[in-house]
Amino acid sequence: MLSNSIRPDVYTYTILIDALCKERKLGEAKNVLGVMVKAYVKPNVVSFNALMDGYYLVNKVKNAKQVFNAMTHMRVSPSVRTYNIMINGLIRNERVDEAINLFQEMHKRNIVPNTVTYNTLIDGLCKTGRISHAWDLFREMRDRNQQADIVTHNSLIDGLCKNHRLDNAIELLREMRENGVQPNMYTATILIDGMCRGGRLKNAQVIFQDLLNKGHNPSICTYNVMISGLCKKDLLDEALTLWSKMEDSGCLSNVITFETIISALFKKNETEKAEKFLHEMISRDLLK
Repeated sequence: MLSNSIRPDVYTYTILIDALCKERKLGEAKNVLGVMVKAYVKPNVVSFNALMDGYYLVNKVKNAKQVFNAMTHMRVSPSVRTYNIMINGLIRNERVDEAINLFQEMHKRNIVPNTVTYNTLIDGLCKTGRISHAWDLFREMRDRNQQADIVTHNSLIDGLCKNHRLDNAIELLREMRENGVQPNMYTATILIDGMCRGGRLKNAQVIFQDLLNKGHNPSICTYNVMISGLCKKDLLDEALTLWSKMEDSGCLSNVITFETIISALFKKNETEKAEKFLHEMISRDLLK
């Protein structure tokens, strides 16, 4: 292109930077940005976003922050997408407080956070046990007319369950339905797992049975948490009955299913049955 005296424009350079970043060739991507600047082609917000995203892809937080700061020096205004990349990258690297600071900076710059911004922060706060802060953001989100979606609700329900606030999780499930957000299989799995871990097996069974009654096909993850819950309560016969129904429905066991059942059988000294399951696991090439 250059040899034919055709000058690449900002879009050409940006496409190249993005492609190199996706291939994790960050050194080459950075060089392209340098060539771009030397050719007096000013990078735009998309160029910088691609490079920041690339650095977070390889967990180079410091480099991503340097690119973010370089935008300001070159008088390129960050977009909501820019902040979303930064916030998501920081949270993935367990730097939640820095992510919150950036979120507050958005408000100061009059950049309106979108659903993705809120979802990323809420999920990060829930995963670090900061439920009250996540709940405050959830309320702020609604006050600012940002639509809370299934991702928002699943993060909060998961956080509530993991922090033993099971009644709050069930209440949020009721609220989300009232607001027209339909729970998905992941929602059910989170709740079933939460109820089992919280000693409320009956509640877990009600939720699971409701799925079947409504004609849903539980995923292998959903079956696994229900089977695990039954095994932990020494209800091995019920767990094996559920396992048989699962297999008959065409939902095949994975490594977790077999490990859960085999462990429970050995614990009950049912060695012969455990060995049968172990042989079945080997025959399905699930034992590595």
